Amino acid sequence: MCDVVVTTLEGIDYRRSLVVTGSKKPTPYERDRLFLSLYKSLQHRSTSLTDAGALADAITAKLAVQAKSGALQKSQIVRAVQVALTRFDKLAAAHYAALHKGA
Repeated sequence: MCDVVVTTLEGIDYRRSLVVTGSKKPTPYERDRLFLSLYKSLQHRSTSLTDAGALADAITAKLAVQAKSGALQKSQIVRAVQVALTRFDKLAAAHYAALHKGA
């Protein structure tokens, strides 16, 4: 016996199960794109990396429940992020709103 422990991390592949509509052509939902957007808005925090990851996971889970037939409007995503950031960090929410006004 080699006494090796192997673990796996399983999760939903949202790129295959959710699409974002609202532009000319539906595109796959990208949690990493959401993460980067959150990270940019949270950079003033020393825990921005961890915070952005946790928020991206929570927002993605909420959006997956809201999606109708696997489709999300871009405006739904922006609204969900704005609500979450407003509750979490008002400065980050203001930064995000400035970058996504009109979306």
